Amino acid sequence: MPLTQLSRSQWQTFLDWLARVLADHQVEVEATGIGLRGLQAEWLPLSGLSYDAGNDALVVAAGRVEHLIRRPTQIHIDQEPQWLYSMEVVDAESNHHFIVFKEPLSLPAA
Repeated sequence: MPLTQLSRSQWQTFLDWLARVLADHQVEVEATGIGLRGLQAEWLPLSGLSYDAGNDALVVAAGRVEHLIRRPTQIHIDQEPQWLYSMEVVDAESNHHFIVFKEPLSLPAA
């Protein structure tokens, strides 16, 4: 499955759309890097996903867990033409944050 990097100008629109279509879909959130704990949320319903340009922060809310990604530098999505499997967010400290969808999201035809 090829990774696609989103341009910063796409972040807000893509994440707003994804939050709407993925509401209550189960996700797993994992973070890797120096000082990060690993698994943040294991198969919890997604309740929010947004990027705040003013604070330069991306928030993933799943169940009662709110995972904050400060100063994201890259967003990659793992997809096929009709399916979205996961996202990877890299922050300014080179930490990697993975959002994996338990069931692949079926994308509308282009």
